[in-house]
Amino acid sequence: MKESICYSIDSDESLENWLGKETLLVFDIYQNWSGECEVVQPLFDQLSVTIDEAKTRIALLTLESNKADLVDKFSSLVSYSDRVVELGYENDEADESKTSDDIKDSLKKMVVKKDSQSEPLFCVVKNKRIVAVIKGANQPALKKIIVANLPPIIETENFTEEPED
Repeated sequence: MKESICYSIDSDESLENWLGKETLLVFDIYQNWSGECEVVQPLFDQLSVTIDEAKTRIALLTLESNKADLVDKFSSLVSYSDRVVELGYENDEADESKTSDDIKDSLKKMVVKKDSQSEPLFCVVKNKRIVAVIKGANQPALKKIIVANLPPIIETENFTEEPED
């Protein structure tokens, strides 16, 4: 039986809680009038079944771009990693000197309206650092980036007391 790995971010506390985990986070940043990206839902359903301990290793988090306070909070809590994969739009090479204002500006520019349509925007975050930004519902690229950045399975040993002789 699969467990959902998809969650909605609706408060600062929820955002901070998720960013404090060692889970690979995939943010679906969308506009309220277009809704969450339904095209990638089957990918996350598949990943929830095929990835060992998926619930502790990966999460799809939806974040409405119109909630400026949450987008600002997201921008202030994350940074770009040294090498960021950027797909689906023209952009200058990302570098590690980008500030939270740069991230906020990039997010605002990337969530673009096109003739009453909105392209999905995905930010893949590992340890509070953006490792990939994908504009558009590119499932193969998203899956490849997710698999390449999955955190390891944390082994827990079951200790049982041995009976004394």
